[in-house]
Amino acid sequence: MKTPRELLLEQHKYAESNLDRIRREIVANAFPKMERSPLAGSSQYSIAGWFWHELIVPYKTVWLGLTAVWFVTVTLHLATEGSVPRMTLAHATPASNLAAQLSVNRAVIAELVSQPEIPPAKSLKNKPRTEVADRKTYC
Repeated sequence: MKTPRELLLEQHKYAESNLDRIRREIVANAFPKMERSPLAGSSQYSIAGWFWHELIVPYKTVWLGLTAVWFVTVTLHLATEGSVPRMTLAHATPASNLAAQLSVNRAVIAELVSQPEIPPAKSLKNKPRTEVADRKTYC
């Protein structure tokens, strides 16, 4: 059994081509200056043409905004280039001072948390596995 929709479509099937023709005429009259996209149905355009028409042209405001952001970034970088001190190897903290500062920081943290002082870490000297003192022998 057919549904009411199928019955209705079957009765008016002959008018479909006339309705399509009328729709095309009305759209052509309502928008006479509208052109088809240069890429619609044509294979003669290159990938660069497709890229330009599909990704660049529709988003002009986005590209202008990104350009403005980069311009401001480069301008600020060039304006502050000489005033910002740069870290050099000569100003870097040696490893021995770093270890001393780390132990001082541990003592300050322990004092703030009110726990006893944190014991220093064991020496991390590389030893061969055969010289490990806690080695147990299994039989």
